[in-house]
Amino acid sequence: MIRVKGNDFTQGNESFQMQAFEMIRCLECNPVIAAVQDDKWDEAITSPAQVIFYLSANLLSIQQKTKQAHDAGKLLMVHIDLAEGIGKDRIGVRFLAQCGVDGIITTKTLMIRLAKEQGLLSV
Repeated sequence: MIRVKGNDFTQGNESFQMQAFEMIRCLECNPVIAAVQDDKWDEAITSPAQVIFYLSANLLSIQQKTKQAHDAGKLLMVHIDLAEGIGKDRIGVRFLAQCGVDGIITTKTLMIRLAKEQGLLSV
């Protein structure tokens, strides 16, 4: 269990707990999040921000972007509601998990539940 400012992270999945801890650690070190589309991707990769909110993900480039982000030591959160070519369903979330993204951003409760099933963080 991870406790941060009175909140418990009790997912039961050790990988999820490590990801949550890593996200919190990154945000404590640098509380700036780079929320970017493709035109600002290179700036986000070289910025001091340790967390990237990717707002224009697509099926063809997500694996490459995930590798670039992780190679640069960044956590990558994909806005699945805005992603092109990636289903807004269980398979779409599983695909993102298999690509190695650290989590998703969504406004949909169902997507948050599906992300937790895959061990992904969700915002």
